[in-house]
Amino acid sequence: MPPFSLDNLVGKVADDLRNRFEIAAEQLRHPGEKGRSREDVVRGFISQYIPARFSLGSGIVVDTGREESAQSDLVIYDQFVARPFRISEGVELFPVEGVCAVGEVKSTLDSRNLKDALKKIARAKALDKTSGGENRMYVGGGHMGRMLSRRNFFDQVFGFVFGFRGPKLTTLMNTLHEFNQGVDRDRWVNIICILDRGLVAYANGRNDLLVEPRKARRITTLETRERSLLIFLQELFYFLQVSHSAEPNLSFYGWTGSVDGSDIKL
Repeated sequence: MPPFSLDNLVGKVADDLRNRFEIAAEQLRHPGEKGRSREDVVRGFISQYIPARFSLGSGIVVDTGREESAQSDLVIYDQFVARPFRISEGVELFPVEGVCAVGEVKSTLDSRNLKDALKKIARAKALDKTSGGENRMYVGGGHMGRMLSRRNFFDQVFGFVFGFRGPKLTTLMNTLHEFNQGVDRDRWVNIICILDRGLVAYANGRNDLLVEPRKARRITTLETRERSLLIFLQELFYFLQVSHSAEPNLSFYGWTGSVDGSDIKL
């Protein structure tokens, strides 16, 4: 029996992911159904490997300031802290306090739809997970920790773009650089993965790959078709393991618990 190799295992998983995507693309003709199908392929794949504490959905992320994201293809949330509100079949609202990551999924990622994905991710990352500085980090067992901070990387929402195919990574890197001009670093996408190309992310002065924009010295590409999925999962899963959530206070979302109906005096 050959020795265990994580690279080989993830390589086979990546091939399976490509095959499932191609089968779905061949069987569906309607653009909307194709879009849902590719999201289902990636959602099903990620859900197999993330810790049980997390769940995946798609929908709109909201905060207590009545701000909201665009429709997000993938929302990864801490189901021990905050479940989504189901408005109707297929439409869910996610309190940002429990959201750890959002992602956009594209069959073929080009400069045009990358810009659209970056706008959506920036909008989600702009939401206030701290509820105006009122939220404390949930540490389990009903216990709360320190106050969440909008400047703490692990208190923020992680944003990623996942594509099956795409142009040269340098083309996407230039598009990302152009988009990031004038945008707060806390709203930058954290990583872009093109399954058949490699990765676009950030680097520090020592050429270490980074997904934390505030520490970045430059945008970089990693041409590694064979290991793109492994590195993407490694960065996403590490963030999930150490990310911080808060219990949403429903009174901050507009319900105060006051009464104004009929009563009987006691």
